[in-house]
Amino acid sequence: MYSYRYLVTLFVLITLLGSACQPKEPVVMNDWKQFSVKGKVKEIQTDYYASYPDLLKKKKAYRTVSRFSKTGYLHDYANYEPNGLVYWTKYTYVNDSIIAKKYLESNNGREVWQGTWIYLLDERKAQVQIDEILVNKELNFSIKTQTNAAGFNTQLTYTDKLFPDRVPCKVTRQYDDQNQLIEEHIWNYNVAKGECYEKPIKVYRKNNEWGDAAIEKTFNLEDVLVKDKTYVYKYDSLHNWTDKRAYEHDNITAIELRKILYY
Repeated sequence: MYSYRYLVTLFVLITLLGSACQPKEPVVMNDWKQFSVKGKVKEIQTDYYASYPDLLKKKKAYRTVSRFSKTGYLHDYANYEPNGLVYWTKYTYVNDSIIAKKYLESNNGREVWQGTWIYLLDERKAQVQIDEILVNKELNFSIKTQTNAAGFNTQLTYTDKLFPDRVPCKVTRQYDDQNQLIEEHIWNYNVAKGECYEKPIKVYRKNNEWGDAAIEKTFNLEDVLVKDKTYVYKYDSLHNWTDKRAYEHDNITAIELRKILYY
């Protein structure tokens, strides 16, 4: 499966695909809403531990840092890996597009370019496509998206994939009337057959009162339950979580700790 760093990076890319406006009463969509945070968040530092023993042993965590502008848009995003490598993604907003450039921070402080993501916007300022450009200027893949009236992604289709097995073929999402994610279907690539699977992996969510996943059930291609997770949170005064613990069969399987700075 995909690494945690890869999944987190992809999550940030996909969350940026959702900005849109209501057709009748335009609303401003920004990354605060895409990250489901309350208040004027300046920075979020998240430390991920793959297991409870890792936390007890103070094993070095996988860390991400998201920095937002005063209007709620990402301008810097960093991945701090346990092996010491640091990757930065820096965002530039230009008319009908967003350019996100990723850099590796070298030991001498220099930034080594790793690739670029280009987000294309429609007339509503909704981000309808993202292209990932590699260092050799090859197109790695494109994502085309469909959104609901509130601007949240309902379908993501991956095309022009240089490495088909590294990203899904298609993702569909369903939301409740509060635009909280409740169902996700993921079609992956079948390497043996050289094509996408006909059936998706299915993920169902039940959210708590603050809109965060409380129960998450994952079913494989044969509709067999393969993961049954529950999540327990601690919150700050604005109801943004600062401690997230995933449980399976009463065992802690992952812990995420967040430090949130506000304007």
